[in-house]
Amino acid sequence: MPPETLAQTDRNLSSRQAENCPTDRKKTVSVTERKLSSSNKEKNNIKRANSESKDNRTAYGSYQNVFLTAEELSALQSEVPHYQEYIEKLSRYMASSGKQYANHAATIRSWALQDHPAPVRRTYECKEDESL
Repeated sequence: MPPETLAQTDRNLSSRQAENCPTDRKKTVSVTERKLSSSNKEKNNIKRANSESKDNRTAYGSYQNVFLTAEELSALQSEVPHYQEYIEKLSRYMASSGKQYANHAATIRSWALQDHPAPVRRTYECKEDESL
């Protein structure tokens, strides 16, 4: 190898060694973490936390792609009269469109509320000097 190439190789090695062997006893940070902005680091931590919490979820729907915990399923059963239909609807929609949702229980609640909005309560009372 020409001397210029050897010098360049030595510089590359020494810079890598300096990255991997901190002499000031600071925590070593991987290259990927160094390149991520703080918001990306937070997103990765959130994803990691979500994946750990998703371990206790069960797959529902004909495509087994709607994930709910036992607590979420129990709440849906009491809140949404036809919850099974909404689970199937969400399963079919996600399978056909490729769309993903962060929280399947919240999506089902939202769809049920859109389909069956809460009735508006009207009062037919008036004060003495008012008329209807």
